[in-house]
Amino acid sequence: MTFEESLGEATKRFGRSFTVNEEVKAQLLEDYEAIVGMDADGADIISVETEIDEETMEVSVTADCNEFSVIGSEHTLYEVASRAKRMEIAKGQEDGSTAITFVFPGIWERA
Repeated sequence: MTFEESLGEATKRFGRSFTVNEEVKAQLLEDYEAIVGMDADGADIISVETEIDEETMEVSVTADCNEFSVIGSEHTLYEVASRAKRMEIAKGQEDGSTAITFVFPGIWERA
């Protein structure tokens, strides 16, 4: 399932009580593309996964990387982390990989 399909499925599950804030959604899509683009910044990304917390409506994006390095505050990681609610670094799913998870506020608001 693509990132946008995941957001669409969650929107259906949340029902008519919630609407999508299109401005927040556009920023989230930009951040998602930046995470995927970290591959071009020297991260060897194995996979990128998305999860949506049904209770908090937070959107988590996890990049599993074989390796990555951050040099200077101009790196994509800093930009995306500054917009995330939190960022977590943990052991990845593959042998020797690192998982970087960005947790963003949801794109939904009460109708």
